[in-house]
Amino acid sequence: MLRSMYFEVSMYIISYTLLMILMIIISKIIKKKKIASAIIVIMCIIYASIRYNVGSDYDTYYLQYNNSLDYFYSVKQILSLDFQFSFNIILFLTKYYLQNEYAIFFVTSLIIYPLTFRAIRKTSNSFSESVVLYFLLGFHLISLNILKQEIAMIIFLFIYNYIIKDEKKKWLLIILLSYLMLTFHISGLIPLIILFISCLFKPTKFKIAISTLLSTILLFSYKNIVNLIPFLSRYVRYTTDINKDYYIVIIGTIGYLIFNLILLFIIYKNKEDLINKNKNNRIIINALILSIPLKVVGIFNFPIYRLSLYIDQLLLFIVPDLINIFKEKNKQRFSKEYIMYFIILIIYNAFSIIFLAHNNFYTYQTIFNR
Repeated sequence: MLRSMYFEVSMYIISYTLLMILMIIISKIIKKKKIASAIIVIMCIIYASIRYNVGSDYDTYYLQYNNSLDYFYSVKQILSLDFQFSFNIILFLTKYYLQNEYAIFFVTSLIIYPLTFRAIRKTSNSFSESVVLYFLLGFHLISLNILKQEIAMIIFLFIYNYIIKDEKKKWLLIILLSYLMLTFHISGLIPLIILFISCLFKPTKFKIAISTLLSTILLFSYKNIVNLIPFLSRYVRYTTDINKDYYIVIIGTIGYLIFNLILLFIIYKNKEDLINKNKNNRIIINALILSIPLKVVGIFNFPIYRLSLYIDQLLLFIVPDLINIFKEKNKQRFSKEYIMYFIILIIYNAFSIIFLAHNNFYTYQTIFNR
């Protein structure tokens, strides 16, 4: 039994790694970003649309979708029931018009992937390197599971994109996008606050010390904070119903924290070069520092570390700049260093498939062979 499970995990990791490498090759050999992006988007849509029971939340979305016409009878009713109405509207309209029991996964993929890769094209200085990170840092895997938060996270990327623009009317768009994001997932409020604060100061060691101190304080107070804020009432269960015997996820969140702290250390060490290369990297570095407490608390309450995913998406934009800096400084040995970097990312991706709470993709089944 155990040997069979190890075989399934190994086969999934190998097959998924080959798929990722194919996507990455497409992003690197096709020079026109729009064409490369279109091919990757189509492949991602097909992969996500035909999957069956892939992701730990798959059953939840499947049941919510197929029972949506029993819960709701109109869009107007949905708007009146809950502030987080956007995803319920998608469920209701998809079931009402398409009927097919699996259509929700196709419809959400039509939202997620075109918008994700558009955001990457608009914001990244190196599309192909951002594609590498999107797959190997696990953001594609996340997109197969936490659908409501995933859509909110994509909107967050567009909010960041407008924040860094020098446009007079950008704040109206930022406000509208922020509201839309929160109607998908209220959890986006905390990363949104972090993002706005990150625009106000320079990254320093003192800020890291403050963030570390805040991590310690939150470990003892986050349950009380959630209980005291009325609109977070639905998330109280996440502070009380955590299975402490679910040690695999604890290992995953510890590994996630360590990996991201090492990455943040490297980024901070090169902060001057990064800011000189792109002034917006200052905002990203600040946001990564301020998100440390979410990762620390996540070790003891793993749903909380998902909040840091909003911020960690910004690695898709700053790490390519970091790679370019290393390439400019170490042209002779860059190729060997890049291969090592790529191998580390593949190992981390395999780790995240096995241990992180938003995965559990030990096999890939389709709706055609279930």
